[in-house]
Amino acid sequence: MMDYAMILTVIGFLTVLVNLIVQVVKPLTYDKVPTEILVTVLSEVLTLLAYFGYAEYASWTVTWYTVAAAVVVGLLVSYAAQFGYDKLQEALNSIHSKEENPIIETFPCTRAEYWEMLETPEMCPKGSDGADDKGKMVIYKDGMVEFMED
Repeated sequence: MMDYAMILTVIGFLTVLVNLIVQVVKPLTYDKVPTEILVTVLSEVLTLLAYFGYAEYASWTVTWYTVAAAVVVGLLVSYAAQFGYDKLQEALNSIHSKEENPIIETFPCTRAEYWEMLETPEMCPKGSDGADDKGKMVIYKDGMVEFMED
């Protein structure tokens, strides 16, 4: 069984490391290499180095599918470095929760009505009342509630 907490911790550590290195290297390569490419390449290199280093330390046999998994983790590190670790964790949690947490009910509503139902109107972004955002309120089996745009 995979230890998701350990994987997220490693992704978080590599994300911080990538962000630090990019902040130092970016002024040197700003005109030559787009930052997104720099982040993606650096994420892949650091993730693969970390994978091969740990595989050597733990005496693992390196196989093609574990290297492919390390490449996927490198893309997750790149995503987190570009868009934020919280956004990545939210995306991974929503995928995980939807697989094991079926929808039990949906209600058509606007975003403003959703905030009112949850008694959190302060969550409405500044300059928007949410009245024009049409969608539905989704209730999952475990009680989680979210708003989905149409």
